[in-house]
Amino acid sequence: MFASILSAVLLAQSAVLIKAHRLIDPRSGNVISPAAVRIEGDKIKEVGPGASAAGATIVDLGSATLMPGMIDSHTHLLLDVIIPAQAEMPRYTAFQPGLLLAVAAKSPAERVLLGAQLAREDLESGFTTVRNLGHSGIDGDVALRDAIEAGRVPGPRILAAGRKLTPIGGYFQSLNPAVAHAVLEQEFLEVATADDGRRAVDTNLFYKVDVIKVVVDDDGAGITPPVLRAIVDEAHLAHKKVAAHATTTVAVQTAIDAGVDSIEHGNGVTDEQLQSMRKKGIFLGLTPTVYDGFFAQLFESQIVLTGELKSRMADLPQRRLPMDREFVRRISRSGVRFAVGSDMCWFYPGRTRGESSARVLAGLWHAGMPSLDVIRGVTTSAAEMLGWQDRIGAVEPGKLADLVAVAGDPLADVGELLRVRFVMKGGNVIRNDQRLAVRTALDADVHERRERLHLVEPHRFRHRVRHHRGEAPVAERFRQIVGQRRIVLDHGDEGTAARPPQQLPEPGNRHGLGQDGEQPLLPRRREVVLAGVGGNDDGGQTRIDRADLVHELRPAHHRHPHVRDHRIEAGRTRLLQRLRTAGHHRALRSVVGQDLREVLGKFEIVVDEQVSTHD
Repeated sequence: MFASILSAVLLAQSAVLIKAHRLIDPRSGNVISPAAVRIEGDKIKEVGPGASAAGATIVDLGSATLMPGMIDSHTHLLLDVIIPAQAEMPRYTAFQPGLLLAVAAKSPAERVLLGAQLAREDLESGFTTVRNLGHSGIDGDVALRDAIEAGRVPGPRILAAGRKLTPIGGYFQSLNPAVAHAVLEQEFLEVATADDGRRAVDTNLFYKVDVIKVVVDDDGAGITPPVLRAIVDEAHLAHKKVAAHATTTVAVQTAIDAGVDSIEHGNGVTDEQLQSMRKKGIFLGLTPTVYDGFFAQLFESQIVLTGELKSRMADLPQRRLPMDREFVRRISRSGVRFAVGSDMCWFYPGRTRGESSARVLAGLWHAGMPSLDVIRGVTTSAAEMLGWQDRIGAVEPGKLADLVAVAGDPLADVGELLRVRFVMKGGNVIRNDQRLAVRTALDADVHERRERLHLVEPHRFRHRVRHHRGEAPVAERFRQIVGQRRIVLDHGDEGTAARPPQQLPEPGNRHGLGQDGEQPLLPRRREVVLAGVGGNDDGGQTRIDRADLVHELRPAHHRHPHVRDHRIEAGRTRLLQRLRTAGHHRALRSVVGQDLREVLGKFEIVVDEQVSTHD
């Protein structure tokens, strides 16, 4: 870990030349190809094919697409809400019980540690800057921001809002005031009058926030127009922007009249209000969090649903799509300036926070927004909303060296932004998977999963490597494509480390053997150790007898698996087929359906390529 940090620091201190197939300029929409970006220290020095390589460390990303580091303009890093039980939803909605538990069940220190984890996950997914709009305790996001800036923990640049300004009761108006005070005081600054509003702004400024977040909903019953104007005036005196949470038409109008800098969500905005926002230069903080069936996926993965709710959730994406498309069409037609934020605060099983945040971009694209506008919404436009357009948001000389790269073309498929492979923040390489050429070089012959290449047709893979563009020796081309990954035949088992060949085999050589005993591209016999133990009927642990296992795996009407040197060798297809149906064996009965690691115990299974040719 220390070595990787040290190398990143040393790289940032010297000149670096990043090379790629193309570079997207979101501001103009132009694509530069071939692309080169020279970086000195933490700033971009030169951009374009003629960028100087003199004295620079060269990072060649092959066929990758470069673009500016992404900006999430609306997120909640210190919050990880879990969907509540269905019985709670009619009383409190899906958000409030989870929010209450997320706020009250963790200490402020625990929430900052959670924020550090989620910040790192955001950065690794290509978000080099975020604006954290509340739900961070008194000053948790400020502390996290400062720790990242000091280099104590990895993460994106953070614009911190501290506590939200809300009407009395905050988001917990249904709670008993006698017991809710401590929670409310930690999470919100409650405002009833103009003096309350000015005092709340000053309180947040004392904690050194970067932006003021105020909740304007309740249609004027909470934050009234005079109160909001006092808040905006006080914030602007300190040169801080005001972001207003407003989802209804009345709340949006209150925010427009008060002169806020951005309106977050804006679900109920009218066409007339969009034109007023455009004329006044008020940004729309577009948060397409629920697009593409987001909540349906969350609900199904976390709680038990009744048949009725499950049925409603199943067709929710299709029912929402026309409404989402119409909203996107109105925004695009209005000319209002907007940035895209994830509003991510949910625990999403199986995804990192960065992956969860990036998925909203594909949802917006599926709802009809042009890919270039989506990219602008997390780069140039987002930088303008934050007031940081002179620092970030574009790959231009003088700006901070925040870059991301993907294997494909995000202009053709915004889904590529969910698969960021290279991240640089301020000249420091945060992530470099070294596998960017795979999609172009290998097409559909290879699946990338968990740092491995799963080969569908190994002979086609060999052909692709042999004809991979470039004049480098074939072994070097192999290294460029494969990097440090493992090569796995596409059957879900573990692979062995790939070894570059001295000479690639001829296309007709089925087993990948070189001529005259030369090293093969893929070993003829691949040894796979599946660790673990199988259970038995008495609850103890046992190692399944090798002879019994051989008997179970023996294919009907086919040669026996070979037993050599305490290993079982069998044709790949038959072996896997027998493993899937081996549940009637006494020692395997209790573990049927579990991972093969548990089923096989500590036996070593060798897939014999010579046997597999007859399967």
